[in-house]
Amino acid sequence: MKKLDDMIQEMANKGYTGRLSKEFRYSVDKDNTYKTIYIDHSPDEYLIKLANQYQVMWCAVILHSPGNDFYEGKISYHTMPSDMKSFDFGEIKDYYVKEATEYGCTVYQVINSSTGVVAYYDKDKSVADSVCNKWNK
Repeated sequence: MKKLDDMIQEMANKGYTGRLSKEFRYSVDKDNTYKTIYIDHSPDEYLIKLANQYQVMWCAVILHSPGNDFYEGKISYHTMPSDMKSFDFGEIKDYYVKEATEYGCTVYQVINSSTGVVAYYDKDKSVADSVCNKWNK
């Protein structure tokens, strides 16, 4: 089974932002949480094809206030396994490394997977990987 950590990395490599989150639904598995990816925009053709490769599908979520009033036009999307027995129950890594170009130079960004914010960057991939690994412990 492909891991959602890899899917969010592939998304990031193509310039998409998303956040990896843990979910719990009693109707899915009363004993476990599972991973899902949230995005704040409609999935395009690339994201739909990528989801198929990871055996997940995109589901729309209507965001609402605590008083159950709906926010007009506020829709988020998250992944849901196509096969209900194929949840990714693995641990969420807080940071991942993404190659980027800044001012014409290749750099390796260490990105917070919850916020999408670049927390560190370096011209040397091994240094960025080392920082990332240290922060994920």
